[in-house]
Amino acid sequence: MRKHCLIYIIILSNWILTTFIKAETNVDSLKALLCDEKVIRQFNLRISVGDYYMVDSPAKAMIYYSEAQKIARYLKIDTLEARAFDNLGSSKLKTDDYLESENNFRSALVIYEKFGLQDKIAHVNYNLGLVDYYRGNYEQAVKNYQKALKIFKLRKDRQQEANTYQNIGLIHHDIDNTAEALDYYQQALRINEELGMKSNIAGLTQNIGLLFMKSDSLDLAAGYIQKSLSIYEELKEDEGIGISLSNLGLVYQKKKKYQEALENYMKSLEVFTRIDYYYGRIYALHNVGTSHADLKNHDKALDFYNQSLVLARNKGHIQGVAANYEAMSNLYADIGDYEHSLEYYVLFDDLEDSIHSVETRNQIAEMEASYKLELMNKELSQKNLELTQQKRAKRIFLAGSLMLVFLLVFLVIAYIQKNETKKELNEHKLSLEKLVQQRTRQLDNEISERKIAEESDKLKSAFLANMSHELRTPMNAIIAFTHFIKDQDLSSEKREEYINYITAAGESLLHLIDDIIDIAKIESKELTIHHSRCNITQLLTELQNIFTELRKKRNKDSVQLMLDPYCLRNNIIIHTDPYRLKQILSNLLDNALKYTNKGSVEFGYKQNEKHLEFYVKDTGIGIPEGKFDYIFERFVQIDQSVEKQFGGTGLGLAITRNLVHLLGGQIWIESKVNSGSTFYFTLPFKEIYVEPFSANVQVQSPGSVSFLNYKWEGKIILVAEDEDLNYKVLESALSRTNAKVLRAHNGLEAVEQMKGNHIDLVLMDIQMPVMDGYKATKAIKKINHIIPVIAQTSFAMEGEKEKCLMAGCDDYLAKPLNLNELFGKINKYMIQI
Repeated sequence: MRKHCLIYIIILSNWILTTFIKAETNVDSLKALLCDEKVIRQFNLRISVGDYYMVDSPAKAMIYYSEAQKIARYLKIDTLEARAFDNLGSSKLKTDDYLESENNFRSALVIYEKFGLQDKIAHVNYNLGLVDYYRGNYEQAVKNYQKALKIFKLRKDRQQEANTYQNIGLIHHDIDNTAEALDYYQQALRINEELGMKSNIAGLTQNIGLLFMKSDSLDLAAGYIQKSLSIYEELKEDEGIGISLSNLGLVYQKKKKYQEALENYMKSLEVFTRIDYYYGRIYALHNVGTSHADLKNHDKALDFYNQSLVLARNKGHIQGVAANYEAMSNLYADIGDYEHSLEYYVLFDDLEDSIHSVETRNQIAEMEASYKLELMNKELSQKNLELTQQKRAKRIFLAGSLMLVFLLVFLVIAYIQKNETKKELNEHKLSLEKLVQQRTRQLDNEISERKIAEESDKLKSAFLANMSHELRTPMNAIIAFTHFIKDQDLSSEKREEYINYITAAGESLLHLIDDIIDIAKIESKELTIHHSRCNITQLLTELQNIFTELRKKRNKDSVQLMLDPYCLRNNIIIHTDPYRLKQILSNLLDNALKYTNKGSVEFGYKQNEKHLEFYVKDTGIGIPEGKFDYIFERFVQIDQSVEKQFGGTGLGLAITRNLVHLLGGQIWIESKVNSGSTFYFTLPFKEIYVEPFSANVQVQSPGSVSFLNYKWEGKIILVAEDEDLNYKVLESALSRTNAKVLRAHNGLEAVEQMKGNHIDLVLMDIQMPVMDGYKATKAIKKINHIIPVIAQTSFAMEGEKEKCLMAGCDDYLAKPLNLNELFGKINKYMIQI
């Protein structure tokens, strides 16, 4: 023990001696060490001052960031210098000095890459993308954004990922790649919806509206901007409300609906005046003046231009002054007062030239700030000299303190070593006990995980076996009955019966495929909700008609289907996703009818303060209480024997629960075996509208109007379809209408057919060789912009309808086609020709 302690003291003594020798032989290094803390404070002070000026005076901020960079270079601390370069790049970007901005960002990037600071690397690449965007170097901008995006994804920074998608969308927006811009906007929108960033959702929705306005799809543009306005109103973001109203005015102005444009501009002016947003007021007054000019109210137009001009002058907003000079010159020219028109044009032209003198004054201000900063640096140097003696005293005090600390450490070590062996034994004992407990827990977890895995495999195997049965059953019917109807001796009654079987099997197969696609979208989080106006009363009445017919087809006359009379008192209208609400209720009603052989199936809703509570009640077989949560899981079936009796895939309720949650509601069940079940779910609403119920409203059931009833003699229909089987279906159906049918095997052929024939309507497939349907539609609309084009595609994914409409299509249908629906759409356009 003594030998060990003696050696320890010698080592400490040698270290102290070495320290003092180094302190005497390298005094300059010690001086630098002692002053570093003060200098770093100076660095941070300059960064903070620069950040303060960045908001309103980036040119001043630039001076402080530059000084911070010099201090970091003096300290030889690379990461601080990278921070200064980064801030310099941002200030240069705000002053439109793009070349210097890029140089500073790249200097920062070299250092960040050296230290592997991934978040900083992503940030700089993002800013380099902004630089290239403002310089018009779109290709390089996209490359930089993609580099940033890759890191944001790896770091799961969803907000920055969304921002990057939005900026790439802006590039495509600027170069008129509308489809690509829409794709990126929608990706950004999906992420912001997941994060609940309503303000960003409103901004992106507005961008999509402006995109449609740019392509002259003004009705769609108005819809998206109105949706953005609703969100801003919900968030009470007045600036966003004012901007949305202004953009709505622009839509109406492009539609030449000048009165509606004026009303929206006036509303935006009221908002900007209330929040004292002078920049918005300048342009709102200007826009109101423009609307009056369009309406030929010249005196009022001049009055609003003058108000905008006075405000722009008072606030020193040169661009606003120039815009009003130019507008007033045009107004006077419109009314034939060319003298005043020339006067204001000269003012406008002179003001444009004066902008250069403003830039000169800014340069002088920067030089003055630089001079003041130089004086501050001289004062800093003087203070550093005064601190030299204090540093020497601190050095002596530090050395003495270290000696005392070492003596205290020696005394403490003697005590610690006395108990060290005992402590090590206790720690070893505790360690062994922990290892035993840890291993026990690990074994328990392995057993539990194995049981879960075995149960999961069992469920998946059962699901696959049942799925195979559900797929093969309709396929078997289709193949068998197709062979039967080939029999030439078959009676017409039997032939029609077999055809009905084939149709029913096909619909069953399609329903199964839809369920598989829906569950795949839900699991990949790609299923999105589209809110719109939904008449709850009309939807429930439609479902009553549909399932009344289904009850007859299933020969369940002993089951009574009832809609709660409470639901028919008024038309109740809310904003939700009507398609998904109908899917939820259809799944629940289908299950209720399937599992009820006698008694009744009742459905309806009750209205609460903030939500509607729907219910579907049956008197069927019921569900054991222990399986209430279990039935909503994937691959789960209540009882194999029951499923074999009644059929099904086990996906319906899993889809239903997820759809309810996506709509913001909750779902639960009350049931008793052999006494029936009641499924409840809630649907929240923000506003509810009540209208008188009309018993005369008729809901048309699917297939009530047959495609066989239409006749289009003398009409020519072009079918662009590369798949022979799909074309044969359309050609066979259309030939019954006495219309002439032409075929194009690809988009290019369709365009050529348009040049040589007088065609009345085009059915356009989207996925085709040589030229796709999007490009073909654009080319056809250039030849004949009024010809109706109906898109029909198997690629029925989110956003596909919007892409088709943006390409110029007049309508859209997803395959497999419902011929009654298709012919109804064709007839709508035929009667307009």
